[in-house]
Amino acid sequence: MNKMNLEQVMEIMERETGNYGFRGASQRDLDLTASGEYLDASLDLWDERDCDYQEDAERLNGTSAISINEYMEMDEIRKWYEYAKGYADNHHGTGVVLFVYGDNSDYGYDEHEVLLKCDFEEGAKVMAEVVL
Repeated sequence: MNKMNLEQVMEIMERETGNYGFRGASQRDLDLTASGEYLDASLDLWDERDCDYQEDAERLNGTSAISINEYMEMDEIRKWYEYAKGYADNHHGTGVVLFVYGDNSDYGYDEHEVLLKCDFEEGAKVMAEVVL
């Protein structure tokens, strides 16, 4: 998997307008990125933050992520990276933040949440792992 720092993330967003986000990766996300570049649509388990993957759970309309865009300053990008990193550390135990993209986006229910989905896919495209 490609790795990018925050400056490289900003360069991509400034060069290629689109729908972007940071995702605190679950182990399932990491397994999917090892075999492909697209994530599943997120599970619709709003009442269960720390839960195991459930194949039969309802799905959201894309992959849940923290919305970022080319109009943000570096301090705001860093703030949302840290937010996603906290989720990766505290909820998933992976410590990995993914930079993700979708052709389509919807609003999520949580603060600054976006649902990203690529055409002809259930979820978002993984652009890179974000490293500081």
